Amino acid sequence: MGLRRGEVIEMSWDELRRDIKDCNGCMLFHTRMHAVIGRGSSQPVVVFVAEGPGESEDKKGIPFCGKSGIVLDSEIMRIGLSYNSYYIANVVKCRPMTVDFKNRKPTISEIDACYPFLARQLSLLKPKLIVLMGETAKTVESRLKVDLKDINVDFYSMIHPAATLYRRKLYLLFRVCFDNIKEKLSDKYSDNSLDGYGNI
Repeated sequence: MGLRRGEVIEMSWDELRRDIKDCNGCMLFHTRMHAVIGRGSSQPVVVFVAEGPGESEDKKGIPFCGKSGIVLDSEIMRIGLSYNSYYIANVVKCRPMTVDFKNRKPTISEIDACYPFLARQLSLLKPKLIVLMGETAKTVESRLKVDLKDINVDFYSMIHPAATLYRRKLYLLFRVCFDNIKEKLSDKYSDNSLDGYGNI
């Protein structure tokens, strides 16, 4: 169903998950196999936000379960984040694809339709740091800063892990970004605050 922002911001986790799965707020619901909600801790220190599901994610209903997910997960492990300390989500929850079944960037209207779901996810998760991966995720930063002003969260922007698959030289930059994330967390939060708990 297409919901207005005011309805979404009051939702519990169960209501949010149900309504993301049932959403027909934009045309992407016609072609999706699964709405992809997210994976990780229910109380994360860090939330990684990317563009939208690709082919593998659409088939399995899990974000970053393909090749770019391997890149992302390896760097998360390298800087010492446990599974209970992070969450992964996307700006849009259904796969944007071309008429010949290739991945594409979501349109502005698709981003706008899905944005209330992302904002509510983040307000429920209450992370210390939101990492915006890629240009599409960066486009919602200003709105998130307004909508999440009450939870005292920091933002960090970086390249999307998929970029490293096509331009291997970018992998070095990707690693530097994760070193910066580790430094940010080490400077601001104690080891105990990085534990997190519960998965959703």
